[in-house]
Parts: sequence; structure tokens; C-alpha cells
Amino acid sequence: MPSGTGSTTDSRVTEAVVRLVLEHGPRRVIIGEGCGAGYDGHSHSTEEAFSLSGTRDVAARLDVELRNLNQDSFAEVEIPDSLVMSRVKIARTVLESDVIIGVPVLKTHVRTHVTLSLKNMKGVIPGEEKRKTHRLGLDQAIVDLNRIVRPHFVVLDAVVGMQGLWSYPEDSVRVGLVGAGAHALSVDIAGAFLMRV
Repeated sequence: MPSGTGSTTDSRVTEAVVRLVLEHGPRRVIIGEGCGAGYDGHSHSTEEAFSLSGTRDVAARLDVELRNLNQDSFAEVEIPDSLVMSRVKIARTVLESDVIIGVPVLKTHVRTHVTLSLKNMKGVIPGEEKRKTHRLGLDQAIVDLNRIVRPHFVVLDAVVGMQGLWSYPEDSVRVGLVGAGAHALSVDIAGAFLMRV
């Protein structure tokens, strides 16, 4: 969906985050995502999402790399003390990153109540692993995934959120906020509170 619908992160928020990061002079900045719908093999793809959401334009305008994590190489990582998933494949780009900044949009979710920064980390695993998390138990699999890789900082796009079945425009909700924090779970709790779920 286009930016500003509440379905995907607003490209203005993505651009603001990248501009702030660039002010600190990092060696390299990568905007990475691996969408769930279609897993880049069917009707929807991350490349389409990059274009429709305006993310591709942001990357070009700021001269940063845009990486489709579903097309990345992966490493299988063991999860100690796992709940349901003892091993998971994770994009090497993510494993090799010094800092991960999650930029989820504020949304409810039919299977796990909310989809915020913790669930948003599913973008770092390939399609078959995304399916596996549903088969094993989505909530517990999200906990397992975040034991291995989680954002160091979260910027929660609550400019326009999404509730219900994600039909645009009837399920879009203009909130007009951006939240941020260094503790992903705390940001998610604040987001859930905003949505009253």
C-alpha cells in the first residue's frame, strides 16, 4: 500500500530516521525489509512494497542502500532456551549489522493482537521461516526470534495506524504520533496501550 495508509511504514518517518542516522556519520546505512505476503515468490513482493510505499524513493534521495532481506543470504542460528523454535534462519545483513533500528507502523493483528516492533522482526527471516512461526505458535516464535535479534532502537510510526482487517481506507486510523525508545517491548506496550488492546 502507498505511504500514509497505515498499512506500511510512512516513508516520511523512514526518511526522518535515515536522516538522523546519517547525521552521526555511520560507515554504511541499509534500509532492509523482507515482506511476508507472497515471500517474493508470488503476488506480492518486497520490491513492489519498496516502490509503492515510497521507500525506494527515500533510499535513492538519501543515497543509501535498499536491501530485500528475503533475497539475502541467511545463516541458521541456534536459540538457547527456546519456547517453540530451537533454530531459525536470519538474514546475514541483519546478523552483521552493528545497529538495528525498527520502524514499524502501529497496527492491530488478527492472529497476535498487535504487529509492532517485536513482530516486525519477522522481516529478517526467509519465507519458509515466516510460515514456520505460524505453524509452531506465532506469539512464542516471536519471543524466540527476539531472543536472537531485536532492534537496538525503535521508532514507532503512529502517524496513521491500521485496525481490523486492514482494508483501506475504512480500517485506517489517523493518530498523528511518532513514538520511540531503546527498549522494543516497552515501545510495543505503549503502542498496544494507544490501540487499547
